[in-house]
Amino acid sequence: MIADALKQTNGRPFPPIHSIVLETAVRISIVVAALLISGSAFAQETSDLSCFDADPVTNPPETITACTALIDEKGGDQDLLLFGLHRRGIAKRQAGDMEGSIADFEQYLKIEPDNTATLRMLAWTYREQGRSERAEASYTSILEQDDHWQGWLSRCAVRTDLGRYSLAVSDCMQVEERVNQDPDADQELRESVMQDAWYFWSLSLNQMNKPAEAARVARRGLGTKDINARLYFVTLVGLWNSDQTEEIDSLLSEGLQKYPGDADLEYFLSEWEKR
Repeated sequence: MIADALKQTNGRPFPPIHSIVLETAVRISIVVAALLISGSAFAQETSDLSCFDADPVTNPPETITACTALIDEKGGDQDLLLFGLHRRGIAKRQAGDMEGSIADFEQYLKIEPDNTATLRMLAWTYREQGRSERAEASYTSILEQDDHWQGWLSRCAVRTDLGRYSLAVSDCMQVEERVNQDPDADQELRESVMQDAWYFWSLSLNQMNKPAEAARVARRGLGTKDINARLYFVTLVGLWNSDQTEEIDSLLSEGLQKYPGDADLEYFLSEWEKR
């Protein structure tokens, strides 16, 4: 949890966010939802193939087994081979097999070297492997080919990892326009994508000592259904460090009602009570 890495202090300002060990990923379910190759056309004809049904994010072992079977059985069908490799590459990364994930994506790219969805997935595996410099360079190259919101969002996250906060902010600012223009993105996906963008954008602004701006950005996502209290947390830190403290009690109470027991909000509460 974020709070576990914050340095303890005895007073104001709030413990500096630059001491945070950043969360390890943009919500991977969103990354995967955006980048999974659509299997709908295949699934209508081959619904018995469980590689189409297994979830590589929530059930990597089952997906690896099912997609390996698909690859072995249908390897002569290039479309099915590519589908199986892409999904298995995701599942292997989720299972912690980074080299196996890279191998599957690279095998895919030998057949379709310009597929930017799979190139983005390979770049994210580099990030998960701890090779953020390589990931950043990959996303920069991919964006030259494909001006897609996913590339901007992922590079924003990677640049936050690297402490390149002003560049991260610039990248996250590009996401909203592009995801709103994506015909394949429904309202739920757009909201989820923007939660990620607002989080890394706000986190970077807090790191750049622009807390009021950080609070303003993060608050844009407080009315949406998020997976945890991260947007409340970065909003509250921004409010504290920009001396907008009159709003903190009500917002903190709201966050704890929505996310009872959240470690980061509980930590913030303990610091707030010690002020």
